[in-house]
Amino acid sequence: MNRIIKTAAALLAMILAAGLFFGCGAAKEGGETKPAADGSESARESAPVGTEEEANVIPLPALDVGVTFSWGRFDQDGVPENGAEPIEWTVLKEENGRYLAVSREALECMAFSASDKGDSWADSSVREWLNGEFFDGAFVAAEKELIPESGGDFIFLLSVGEAEELFEDDAARVAVGTEHAYKNGLFKTAGGGCWWWLRTPGEEKGNIAGVDANGVVSARGNSAYRLTHAVRPAMWIKPD
Repeated sequence: MNRIIKTAAALLAMILAAGLFFGCGAAKEGGETKPAADGSESARESAPVGTEEEANVIPLPALDVGVTFSWGRFDQDGVPENGAEPIEWTVLKEENGRYLAVSREALECMAFSASDKGDSWADSSVREWLNGEFFDGAFVAAEKELIPESGGDFIFLLSVGEAEELFEDDAARVAVGTEHAYKNGLFKTAGGGCWWWLRTPGEEKGNIAGVDANGVVSARGNSAYRLTHAVRPAMWIKPD
């Protein structure tokens, strides 16, 4: 009798164990997985994740002349390992719903033209860099969509006329370079300002106009091949 009872108990234990096993499998296969409270993998899988480009887009504020805003990214602290920093732009002009903006700081140091390039804006190496490496690297697709082409360029340098007309005075034209630009050879004056290129040819052959460290527009200009001057990108931006 005791043997029968023991056998029955063993059979019952086996049946219960089998039921638990198949029940768990069914729950895992057909039941709903609840997110873990501690942020484990199941919780992360259920959360909506945007693309990397979407995460990098900086929302535009309401734009107007004089407003400074962030758009795009570029290494400015001279430490590429920590990633690029948001670029600050200042609106200079509004025209038919578009806003002309120039970078608040001088972002890069480079010659207007390399020695094997012409000394006009059309043939310059700075134009090639601005509309190639800089444009492609600084902006994601969603940001590029709001930068309309102007005169064959998305990014460009200001002209003498724009530099003279769109700033309140010399002091407003003074630009300070980024640490990245100084590390690349940008000349820094005792007052902290720097020379930055314009796109207009200088009054002397081979020269390009610019703005000096005191904010004075130099129509005479400096040699297009000088390596110690800054690039202050400009662009039109058209909000949606």
